[in-house]
Amino acid sequence: MAGQVRVCVLAEGQTEETFLKRLLVPPLAEKGIYLHPMLMKTSANSKGGDVTFDRLKQNARNLLRQDTNAFLTTFIDLYALRNDFPDYAAAMRKTVLADRLAALESAMHRELVAIGGKDCRPERVIPHIQPHEFEALLFSDVEKLAGTEEGWAESLAALQHAREGFATPEEINGGEQTHPSARLNDLAPRYRKTRHGPLAAERVGLDAMTRECPHFRAWYEKILALVPL
Repeated sequence: MAGQVRVCVLAEGQTEETFLKRLLVPPLAEKGIYLHPMLMKTSANSKGGDVTFDRLKQNARNLLRQDTNAFLTTFIDLYALRNDFPDYAAAMRKTVLADRLAALESAMHRELVAIGGKDCRPERVIPHIQPHEFEALLFSDVEKLAGTEEGWAESLAALQHAREGFATPEEINGGEQTHPSARLNDLAPRYRKTRHGPLAAERVGLDAMTRECPHFRAWYEKILALVPL
């Protein structure tokens, strides 16, 4: 309906979709901003995971053209991002995380606006790549993270050590064995992404995430500032 702020969010996977529904949808709805998280269609019978840029473009094109009064944003991981994303090689050569994200998101914006059609206003598209992945947000409050499941408190010191090694939770990434979810798999006994990810996120809370994670905060503030098209 005209006059509403509607935002479609293409999420990487089920965990991200659940996180958005539980933590972002309610506070944004209170402000008249209606967030609609959804999984990308990746085949005739599948949704979520295996995010290629071609698949992202197909999903984005359909949404942009079906509802011309809705905004479109994304919630996908920087970790293991496919190299078919536009300007990928040049962006990944940048040593400063913020510069790398800016280059990738700028290129995404250019390409997604273009496939939206001749009448797609640039402000409708708000690309977001989460550094380095959703689980980084959980390190915004390690004490609350460690209280998610019985037995995790024993790993509190190790979790704190992992967090203190980086300026922000979003910078936690050391490679294939040390990105945020790998650290949780190692330090949080029986960590299961789809179950524990949303539970831990609810304990940690949106306030801590926006306080500790600058890239996530900047994206959330862009959503908060939207006005009807």
